[in-house]
Formats: sequence, C-alpha cells, structure tokens
Amino acid sequence: ARLCEATGATCLLALPPAHAPVVVAMEVPPGAVAVQSRLGAVLPAHSASGRALAGEAPALLRSAVLPGVDALAAPIRDHGGRIVAALTAMGPSGALEGALAAVQAAAAEASRGLGYARSSTET
Repeated sequence: ARLCEATGATCLLALPPAHAPVVVAMEVPPGAVAVQSRLGAVLPAHSASGRALAGEAPALLRSAVLPGVDALAAPIRDHGGRIVAALTAMGPSGALEGALAAVQAAAAEASRGLGYARSSTET
C-alpha cells in the first residue's frame, strides 16, 4: 500500500508457481488513471514480475505485456536468499519514471521482514 501511495501506480505481489507468476495481492491508487489487473491473473514470463522472479535485474519495461503500460518489479527474498515473490508497480507509459528506487526499497523491506540479510559477497 505504501508503494502504491508513493508511486501512484497499481502495485502487485506475484508468487512463482510452476510455470508463470500469479497475482496474489493488489493495490490500486485512487484517481482517474489506474492500470488494473486481477487477483489470480497469470502473468507472462517476460513481464516485469516474471523477470524479477527469474532473478533479472530490475528495469523499467515499456509496453512489454500491454501497449501503453509500463512496469517495474523487484524480487522479494526469504531468509535463505531464495526469491519467493515479486513486487511490481505498473502504470500508464511514462508514469513510472524515477520509481525504480521506490520499488527496490519496498521489495528490500519485505525481504528484511522475511529474515533476508544481503551478504557482502552477493551480487
């Protein structure tokens, strides 16, 4: 909810099932322009959520899944460092400029809540 408020973007929590990310939680910002998904939606592997769950570095994806919709995602890790979820912000094209740090910070906070402590040797 704090990430949604900070970015003005729709924010999703996706879990990694066997084949593709599934949306398990969602916050939609108030206002005239909001990009919505639905709980239980299966996201493509090439989506921001799919890439975060695969361990790729967070990056702004422009219209990768839906035309005119940009997305950012960062992985959430458990106490053993395993990626267990992805935190994603999505919004209309151009709306997420400068939001990468907020997405990464929110995912890091969630990871700390699961007992994750980044080691100095980790990339």
